[in-house]
Amino acid sequence: MWVVSVVTPGNERSAQAHLGGNVEVMEANYVRRLARDAATEFGVQAEFEVLHTEDTAEAIVDFAGDDGTIVMTTHGRSGISRLFGGSVTTAVVAQSPRAVVIYRPED
Repeated sequence: MWVVSVVTPGNERSAQAHLGGNVEVMEANYVRRLARDAATEFGVQAEFEVLHTEDTAEAIVDFAGDDGTIVMTTHGRSGISRLFGGSVTTAVVAQSPRAVVIYRPED
């Protein structure tokens, strides 16, 4: 199991300005914790990776490779915000040749 996060340069600069510190290190620590928690809770081997690119959906599809299933969480945008903001999840579903499972976390 891989836990992957994608950071775009624009979001990284914005987070850096608001949070200070090294955003790459903070994101890596966050994703590492998610992988560790998943490994503990589900009894699986879990690795983590933080990708840096402009095209989040393409990065996820490329990282997944030729086998397996992509499992994603979604923010659950709908209506007009989805039209203007776009959706990484929708793009991954459209681009991926493999199964994509979408999980909407509780608030």
